Amino acid sequence: MFTGSMIEVLTTFDQRLSGLEAVMRPTQIRTLAFRRAFRNIDQTLTSADSILGKFDICRQVEPKILAGSLDDKEGFFWAVDQLQDVIQFFSQRKNFKSSESALHHARSLLSKAVGKMEDEFRSLFNTHSKIPEADKLLSALPEPTHRASSSCADVMTESQNKAAHTHGSQGAEKQINPPVLVTASVVPQLNALVQKMASAGYSQQIVKVYRDIRSAAFDQALRKLGADKLSKEDVLRLPVEALEPKVCSWMQCVKVVVKMLFVAEQRLCMQVFHAVDMPKEKILREVVEPSMPMLLTFGESVTKCKRVVDSLFLLLEMYETIQELFPEICGMFRGEMSVGVPNAFLTLRKRVGQAAKETFNEFEDAVEKDNKPVASMDGTVHQYTSWVINYIKLLLDYQDTLKDLFGDGDPSKATYLGEATSRIMTALQANLDAKSKHFKDPALTHIFLMNNIHYIVVSVRRSDAKELLGDDWVQRLRRIVQRHQATYQRTAWTKVLSYLSGITSESQGNVSRSMLKERFKNFNSTFELLHATQSQWIIPDGELREAVRLAIAEILVPAYRSFLKRYGVSLQNGKNPHKYIKYYPETLEQMLGDLFEGKAKDYSQPTRR
Repeated sequence: MFTGSMIEVLTTFDQRLSGLEAVMRPTQIRTLAFRRAFRNIDQTLTSADSILGKFDICRQVEPKILAGSLDDKEGFFWAVDQLQDVIQFFSQRKNFKSSESALHHARSLLSKAVGKMEDEFRSLFNTHSKIPEADKLLSALPEPTHRASSSCADVMTESQNKAAHTHGSQGAEKQINPPVLVTASVVPQLNALVQKMASAGYSQQIVKVYRDIRSAAFDQALRKLGADKLSKEDVLRLPVEALEPKVCSWMQCVKVVVKMLFVAEQRLCMQVFHAVDMPKEKILREVVEPSMPMLLTFGESVTKCKRVVDSLFLLLEMYETIQELFPEICGMFRGEMSVGVPNAFLTLRKRVGQAAKETFNEFEDAVEKDNKPVASMDGTVHQYTSWVINYIKLLLDYQDTLKDLFGDGDPSKATYLGEATSRIMTALQANLDAKSKHFKDPALTHIFLMNNIHYIVVSVRRSDAKELLGDDWVQRLRRIVQRHQATYQRTAWTKVLSYLSGITSESQGNVSRSMLKERFKNFNSTFELLHATQSQWIIPDGELREAVRLAIAEILVPAYRSFLKRYGVSLQNGKNPHKYIKYYPETLEQMLGDLFEGKAKDYSQPTRR
């Protein structure tokens, strides 16, 4: 139990403590304030040190940036990295009084650094770039495999042989190696500059510099290949025979561009922009696209030339060249940002294809409307017939391409080529019928038609045209040949045979010598006229010529031998029998063997074997 005095003492003590606490509280508050102040001062000093450090960095890197040399690229790149760090530091402390001026100074230094890196980038390219020599590029292409329908193979082989002679021969199996556009040891330096500028936020600037440099170099390479030699007006003025070697050279140029220059530019672009997140296909497209008009304008100009049937093979060669290269072009220029280059080639391919189709139709019309006269009156194969047939045979070398052009993916048009070929053949036959009207001798008319249609039949049977036209078509024309042969034989030889017949068994005993003399005399004169005339005619096909001779001999010689055996005795016992019996059967047979050779022999004196 606390006594009253104890309670009084305790109460007095508590009151004293409370008073002491009240006296000390202001001191505690001041102590806490001092502590906070010291912390703020410490933080301020630390921040000031950082700021001063950044200013110090600017002072350190400024000489490297302004020195004007990138010989010490590591030091220069370190300076750029430091500047980027300074810019980031002050960008996050814009409330600091000097941040704006510090940012301006750092950014100015960085801009100068970027300018020096651009200059170094250009300098490396200018010093170490290589413009490929045209003849080296041409000699690196594989040997051409063009068809006999074009002289492109000769044109290209001649240029490649010239290049090979200049730069040394190569093996038969050529591997296409794209040219080196920049010295290999410099490429890592270019890539380092690109990476540094990209990290500094200057991606577009370095892409523009690269694009300008490489686009100019690519343009120069095309000019060395001769892509700029002919203007549109020059092309339109050229005749087909002069245009052909130009087209062949152009196709060779396009192959070099796609297979070598495009590939080389793509490889360089991938190397220079390696490890940088940039649309490399777009950069490649921007490099080559400005030169596409120079490369493709020639081809477009060819499609605008007057439609001449002789130019069809050139157009088909052009179409096939673009068709062959198109997958490679699409493989290099992929994505929406790179469609410009493939689209340019696609547009040209469509125009070339349309020009080829129109020229094919011109050929069909030309066959139907041809009115060339018959220059040689010997019944041989007309030169227009051989030209049309050879033209068709050469066209069939491009059969797949023509089917692609006329079919255009439509199954209903898949038979167009066969139908068109049949129409051309029908038009040719009608044309030959019209030409045959120029012959005054009906027998020669049939020789002419027989020769020409037989030539068509033989040519078709020996070519791919047979597959298009079919066996029934061939057999139908063979029957026409046989009909003309039979009609010729009947027209030409009926009269001469009539002198060896017509004497009935009832009148044989009463046949007068004068009548026999007249028969032999008429036979001799008619046969001699036929022989003299038809010796000048020509059947150029050896088998057909022998067949026609044999058919005549099988009728004429037995008839003459029989007539001579039966009635010759009556004249041989009379005066001057050789005046009437001028020929022996063996002589006739020999003379028939000389028909249709285009030359005559003299058989005025009869001979017996």
